[in-house]
Amino acid sequence: MTNTDATWASTFRSTEFQRDLAELNRCLLNALQEHGISNPVLTGNLMYKHLQPDFCKASPDETSEEKRERLFLAAQRVPSDGACIEIGLNGGHSALILLWANPTLKVTAIDLCQHLSKDWGRVDIYVPAAAQWLKSRFGDRFTFIKGSSYDAVPTLANTKEANSVQMMHIDGAKETYRKDFLNALPMLCKRSTIVFDDYNMPTVKKQVQHLIDAQLLQFHPEFEKEYDSAHTNAVCATL
Repeated sequence: MTNTDATWASTFRSTEFQRDLAELNRCLLNALQEHGISNPVLTGNLMYKHLQPDFCKASPDETSEEKRERLFLAAQRVPSDGACIEIGLNGGHSALILLWANPTLKVTAIDLCQHLSKDWGRVDIYVPAAAQWLKSRFGDRFTFIKGSSYDAVPTLANTKEANSVQMMHIDGAKETYRKDFLNALPMLCKRSTIVFDDYNMPTVKKQVQHLIDAQLLQFHPEFEKEYDSAHTNAVCATL
C-alpha cells in the first residue's frame, strides 16, 4: 500500500498497484463473460476510453491522466482515518485510486447499477462485480450501496454524524451533481475536498459555478486552476 508522500506516477508504476489493477480488470471481464457478453466492454471511466476493446490489455487513456493524478492528490490531502463518498462506482477504477492514495481513507461508493443506455457497457453486471472485488481487497475500508444517489445520499446524511466526511468524488449522472452535493452537506466537514468529474461538460461547469456563487464552495487553493482541458475535473473545497 502506498503512503501519502508517494506520487501518482510512482504508485501507478508499482508492482503492487499494477497487480491490483490487473486483478480488478480480470474480475470485470470474468463477470461479463460469465453472463455471455460476447463484446465485454466498460462504460467510460477514469482509466480507459469509453467502450475500450480488450480493456484488460489496453494502456490507460492518456487524456484522463490529469484527472487520475488530481484525484490521487486530492485523496492524499484527506486527514488520517477520513471518509470519502463516491457517487458513481462504475468499474471501480477511481475507487482503487482513492484507496491507494490514502492508506487510511474509507470509501463509500454509490451506484445505480442499471443499464440505462444501449451505448453503455453492461454496468448491471460488472459494477456489482467491481464492488465485490474492492470489498474483498480492502475490507472495511470500502462500502458499497446499490441504488440512486437521490435516495442513498440523504439516507447516509441522516445516519452519519455531522462533519464526518472529508471528501466527495462526484461522477454519477451529470445533471444531478449539484443535488448530490447539497444532499451531502449535513455530513461534510468544513474545508472538505469535493472532486467533480467531467468539469469540461457545460452542465457540470454550470452546477459547480452555481455552488461557488452561493458561497458553498471555492476552487481548492492547493490545485492549479487549469480547468480548460477537454478532460479534467474540478477540485473544490467547502466553505
